[in-house]
Amino acid sequence: MNRTDGTDRTNETNKKRAGHGPGPTVDKSGDFSYYYNMKKKMNKSWSVSMFFLLIVALPYISMAQTGFTQKDRELLIRLDTKVAEMDKRFTDMRDDMNNRFGEMMTYIGILAAIFAAITVGTISFALWDRRTMVRPFESKVAELDKKITDNKDKYESLITVLKDYASKNKKFADSLQQFNLF
Repeated sequence: MNRTDGTDRTNETNKKRAGHGPGPTVDKSGDFSYYYNMKKKMNKSWSVSMFFLLIVALPYISMAQTGFTQKDRELLIRLDTKVAEMDKRFTDMRDDMNNRFGEMMTYIGILAAIFAAITVGTISFALWDRRTMVRPFESKVAELDKKITDNKDKYESLITVLKDYASKNKKFADSLQQFNLF
């Protein structure tokens, strides 16, 4: 199809769709005129829509009753009772939550006391076990210490005899020195 200027309209439209045609132009203020024009069109369509809505709604607005009827009063009373019931339910729910929170805190306190009792019991058992285990060794060490103190003179005499024999026998002296006894 040719226009009056001799150009093919379908080729021009296809070029614009493919991104080859002229894009939005920038005016002196730096704004895109295409977007500016679209904004103006949208504002105009918004104004027209609001005007038609007002024309359609105007008869219904004028027919509305202006008084406060008995039905409205009954509705407000029912609404007031419903709000009071909801307030009571919220209060009951809050009290129930507070009770549950208190029960949880009591339960946590009981668990902490049980843990402390187990810890104290374990430490006490460990100390008792160590003491009962050490007592037999203490009695044996005390017994050996008593034997050593009772036989101290005999041990000193034995050491003197060994030193005397080592001064006469060189091989025996070397053996004592090897074990750091002389």
